[in-house]
Amino acid sequence: MPTRKEPEIIKHPGELKSLSVLPIKRKPGQRRVMLSALLAGEGRDDYESKLNRRLFACGCTESALGIILALSAYLIWVVVWSGESSLLGHIGSGLAAFFAGAVLGKIIGLIRAEKHLKETIQMILLALPKNGPWDQSPLPGDPKCY
Repeated sequence: MPTRKEPEIIKHPGELKSLSVLPIKRKPGQRRVMLSALLAGEGRDDYESKLNRRLFACGCTESALGIILALSAYLIWVVVWSGESSLLGHIGSGLAAFFAGAVLGKIIGLIRAEKHLKETIQMILLALPKNGPWDQSPLPGDPKCY
């Protein structure tokens, strides 16, 4: 029986900003996240739950809606502008509409999911206490870079 992956612990606000649902920007093997000591108190579980729900959004609902709309539009087009086409031609055009609707819906769904994820991350960042341990330099003596 496979073991469940341990969640990734977010220790710095910069790590939050790097999260994404887009396949190009997403980390390989992305797993659930926990907010460690970034947030303390009762609201942390709510933020983690919302963040993980948004992090694993896939755009499937929008893809299904895209398929339904594309096939409906194709059927209306066939009924209204019934061109002399063979059954095989209609099947091919229907499949093209199916895949176009699925891909377009998936793209729209992922873009919406990314927008919602970034809004959730911004909400978490605003809830972080000011002057947390992440504001301190990790190097001793607070070196200045020029």
